[in-house]
Amino acid sequence: MVNETVELFGPPDTDLRARINHAKEVALDMGKLEAVKDKQDAAVRGFLFRKITLAQLNEMMNRLDEQAGVVKMDDLEEFKEALKIIGFDDETVQAIYQDEESHYREAISQGLIPIPQIQIFLDGSNFGFYPSVGIDLEGLSDDSARNILRAVIQAQKDLSPRDKSQLGIE
Repeated sequence: MVNETVELFGPPDTDLRARINHAKEVALDMGKLEAVKDKQDAAVRGFLFRKITLAQLNEMMNRLDEQAGVVKMDDLEEFKEALKIIGFDDETVQAIYQDEESHYREAISQGLIPIPQIQIFLDGSNFGFYPSVGIDLEGLSDDSARNILRAVIQAQKDLSPRDKSQLGIE
């Protein structure tokens, strides 16, 4: 549960602001979040290396997201707005936006609807934020989904440590 001494982001006067506040209320602590991220990365690796099916991957990812304080947005503009509501300065917003935009654009080029998201976690008495872009692979064959997922993860020129972990190239 959220430490009561930590303020939430103002009054929930918008749906986005309310979703951010709710995610803060259910945010995992950093240790638990790392365990969730490790499980998510293992699930993605398992899927990419044919150890689990798409149905199993979707089930695992949905179950993990539900418990992890995730705010999902409709598009990159709403994603940018969420970063501003959270309190990032313009330079940081732009840097985060650029890091996630390549994944977002690749998902679109693959015919999918990307889902910008921010996972909120508690680090002591402060909140941390983990931005990413999710994709819905529902309805695709396992092989098509693997190819698309790999392309979306690899879309960024310089892979992040998490991208490398999901691809199994640590």
